[in-house]
Amino acid sequence: MFNEKRELIFSTVKLSTILFIIFCGIAVLIWKITGNRFYLSNFIGIGLIIAIGWGANNFVSKRNKEIVRLGSQIFIGSYIFLYIGILGRVNFQLEGFFICFIEGFFSGAALQYLVSKIFGPIIFARAYCGWSCWTAMILDFLPYRICRNGRIKWFGAVRYVHFFISLGIVLIAVYVFQINRTFDTTSRMFRWFIIGNVVYYVVGISLAIILKDNRAFCKYFCPIPFIMKITSRFSLLKIKIDNKKCSECGVCEKECPMNVKIIDYKKENKRVLSTECILCFKCVHGCKMNAASATFGLDCGIREKINFKSN
Repeated sequence: MFNEKRELIFSTVKLSTILFIIFCGIAVLIWKITGNRFYLSNFIGIGLIIAIGWGANNFVSKRNKEIVRLGSQIFIGSYIFLYIGILGRVNFQLEGFFICFIEGFFSGAALQYLVSKIFGPIIFARAYCGWSCWTAMILDFLPYRICRNGRIKWFGAVRYVHFFISLGIVLIAVYVFQINRTFDTTSRMFRWFIIGNVVYYVVGISLAIILKDNRAFCKYFCPIPFIMKITSRFSLLKIKIDNKKCSECGVCEKECPMNVKIIDYKKENKRVLSTECILCFKCVHGCKMNAASATFGLDCGIREKINFKSN
């Protein structure tokens, strides 16, 4: 028992320290590139909250583990949405990023997407969705935390259609109506940001209630996974199931809010290679055999293993 606790403490401290160092490295790099000290404190602060949250998650009771994750998600999500987005008037909608990208403008929105949704997932997969998303921080308080019936096959294609519609709107705005990056600081762009998020919340809450699934928005409507799934496929940090400890009871899959077939990966002696994993750690903390853990490694999966709703 003592050795298990010591191993848990060591692995937790190691993972949290590595994550914090990574965020510190990102902070210094962006500070040197932009010359803006705000990004130094910004990314170090976010990295510290994530490291503390991930670490604390291993030592609190099972009842409080989800509270710790939600606390981190609310803190970071509110900071980005309220402080930077609303008070700082930065458009973090996907369209805001597209405008900055097309115009070649290095803005707060562009940095946020580069770190959390484009290059960041190479290191920590889609942890942003599980620990920082300001849309999910509201949806995760709804009572449908576990999707019992699996996903609706092909309905997830809507989020890719959504992505290209957003891109099309921006292309028309930039090349037809000559809207450029200066639009990002105007009241019209700010209204775009507010209205867009209101639509997201209305759609997200409606889908959760109709489908009885808090993460229905992530699975069927959110356009961001189109970007994140490309790089998160190569993520260094993934969930690993220990074949020697696993009893294949299926609790991990029942706990997974994204309906990933975790045991299928275990049977193939692979880490959980699904790009749908949001590293919420529900599978880790739900496993009574302590067979699941977060590990660093080099691997890549092509085929998704998802539990779909039976006809």
